[in-house]
Amino acid sequence: MYICIQLVEKNQEYRICNRCIMDTTDPVIRFDDQGNCNHCTEFLETRSRYSYQGEQSDVALASLIHEIKRKGKGRPYDCIVGLSGGVDSSYTAWKAKELGLRVLAVHLDNGWNSIEANQNIRSIANKLAIDYETEVLDWEEFKQIQPRKTRKGDRLFRVQDIELLKQIHFLLREKKYSIDGAKTYLKNNKEKAEKNIAVLNSLKNLKSFLITLKENL
Repeated sequence: MYICIQLVEKNQEYRICNRCIMDTTDPVIRFDDQGNCNHCTEFLETRSRYSYQGEQSDVALASLIHEIKRKGKGRPYDCIVGLSGGVDSSYTAWKAKELGLRVLAVHLDNGWNSIEANQNIRSIANKLAIDYETEVLDWEEFKQIQPRKTRKGDRLFRVQDIELLKQIHFLLREKKYSIDGAKTYLKNNKEKAEKNIAVLNSLKNLKSFLITLKENL
């Protein structure tokens, strides 16, 4: 997933990619000299790097599965698979099971799930004989940390979106708040939380400077 921070230029000339359907309604699109956009170019480059390479890919996968199982010893599960009920996640869960992994499927319902989607998730988990958990999110809270997408699927994070994520990370990881505690704190102490993040960023910058200074002595 890319994190993109970019302002859309007003009165931008409308263009469409010569190779795909992407156009300048996407604020982060760029075109090369041939009129091809960066999105399909990146896709073609990525596909060539991650396409199946025969025995080399088989060996790499076997090594990865072995390492996952090694780290999973003594634990109830080897891996967690996000399960939306769609084709991609369903295949991933099936493949993980086929490879002998002990799978915990996790589904996040942001309040927009259909009855059919919920039934599909239960059906997949039952047929694969894997445990699954569903967490129902508060949509009003969730939409604050789910910025809009481009047509390509990239999230467009504004500065304020990133600051909110920093505050959440600070409360959960640094201050050891529970999720409910962090929500209550942000609701009642927004200005204080912003100041804490500013102080923490300043300290991190100072630490980075001192480390660089030490390395160059």
